[in-house]
Amino acid sequence: MCDQIAPDVFNPNQNPWVQPYKGSRNAVESVIAHCPSGALALALGDTVTHLVADRARIEVARDRPYYVREAEVAEPHPGQGACRRKFLLCRCSKSGIKPYCDGSHRDQGWKSGD
Repeated sequence: MCDQIAPDVFNPNQNPWVQPYKGSRNAVESVIAHCPSGALALALGDTVTHLVADRARIEVARDRPYYVREAEVAEPHPGQGACRRKFLLCRCSKSGIKPYCDGSHRDQGWKSGD
């Protein structure tokens, strides 16, 4: 998704794959706000801000985890510094950090079916 919103900034074929100086601040902020996992944040000096694009929402995409925004889960999030306002929930039951997604579905070839 990052490379679709701002391909000059986020290019998985380059090293490093994130090059914020190649895009505008608006483009970088848009990617951060739309990042489904909440892994990205805007850091200016000592201030770190997680940007969220929408109100409470759960999205389901084929062969992917649940994308959750502006909702609360009783389980503590395992990612240090991760955004608490948006995150991915496991659908495949293979994650090592349930109820959150750790990407195991990709590694193990899980498909959601039709």
